[in-house]
Amino acid sequence: MMQHYYYHLKNSLIEILNHSNLVNNRKKIRECIKNERAERCFIVATGPSINNFDFSPIKNDVIIGVNTLYRGLDRLGFEPKYYVFTDERVFFENGNYEKVIERNTKVFVGASIYYTVIKKKMFYDNLFFVKPLGIITPDRFSRDILKGAYKGHSVVIFALQLAYSLGFKKVYLVGADYTTTDGKHFDGNAYDFKLNAADYPKQYRMVFESYNICNDYFKRDGREIINLSPQSNLPIFPKQSINEVFNGR
Repeated sequence: MMQHYYYHLKNSLIEILNHSNLVNNRKKIRECIKNERAERCFIVATGPSINNFDFSPIKNDVIIGVNTLYRGLDRLGFEPKYYVFTDERVFFENGNYEKVIERNTKVFVGASIYYTVIKKKMFYDNLFFVKPLGIITPDRFSRDILKGAYKGHSVVIFALQLAYSLGFKKVYLVGADYTTTDGKHFDGNAYDFKLNAADYPKQYRMVFESYNICNDYFKRDGREIINLSPQSNLPIFPKQSINEVFNGR
């Protein structure tokens, strides 16, 4: 109990000592929300299906990238307008964050990274930090990232809260595969664990519950989340092809 208390006290002191930078961070986030005019966006995850996805029709749309997607951006032929990290290990591993920041995209970080970047005084012009609010639940979903965002067992859950806050009416998911194949990302690197087909429902129960919560909040506001990956095992959202998107279906 006391350890928990001192942890939050320490983080509160870090915030106080960096007050002016936090004020500037809020100003930058507010400007992003104010200036975003697009009606739709595409969240691109790192499932292997993105290797077979034609990104040329959407390269000029608003794209939100996640985690290690930057490794394939030159080959895939697009630049995300926004980028998100929630896993501290992924953020710092092999200088990942530097390679994304230098691409001049707007990089949003949440969860434990929030306190780390403040403590390390990592105040880049295109780095935005979002306060962690705990675990997402049916009555806890962030409509306003100025107040913070909830963790939901996947970086895409953070990206969906960002998309909601930026005002997008339609959000398309690409590469949120959740397949039971070889347990690898699009670039051949392995996931933290290899998913066995028999364990599939159990392993992803919590993350699917988080997606369900996001879907409920979007639908309440007349918004929509659509899955563009035909091989995806994510059961929550309706599926479309990229041709159907541009044919106005």
